[in-house]
Amino acid sequence: FTSTVVAGTCQAELKTSGGALLTDGTLAFGDVYKSQVQQGNAWQNFSVSFSHCQGVSSATVQASAGANGLCNGVTFGGAGDATGAAAEIYRDADGSGMLLNCSDTLSSAQTVAPHASADMPFSTRLVVAPGKTSADLHSGSFSAPVTFTVNYQ
Repeated sequence: FTSTVVAGTCQAELKTSGGALLTDGTLAFGDVYKSQVQQGNAWQNFSVSFSHCQGVSSATVQASAGANGLCNGVTFGGAGDATGAAAEIYRDADGSGMLLNCSDTLSSAQTVAPHASADMPFSTRLVVAPGKTSADLHSGSFSAPVTFTVNYQ
């Protein structure tokens, strides 16, 4: 007999709250008013969707600043004309779960079953960046590149 033993894996994809696949990995907020950012009520729900799992019982997801992105403790920043804005990421929908921290190895686990699918819900909101005030918030485009690292157990 011969064999190659390989690590387990799943297919992991980003999806909108409605289940649509984010083919380019971009979660679009659309137009957001400065007052929404100042009040912290500009939310978007999304999920990391796991399917076609083989040899896996759970997965952990860690968020970190992506290429050209910025990490300021618990917020993500990046490119665009808007200054004074940042994004927070929460483990569950509508900000009900743990706030992910981009500057440490905090991760969130999800149980996955072979040949089944599982959605790991997240939410993100735009806020005034740490160390900034509402007066520092200026209109313009905003993007925050985030990398999600998935580890399987």
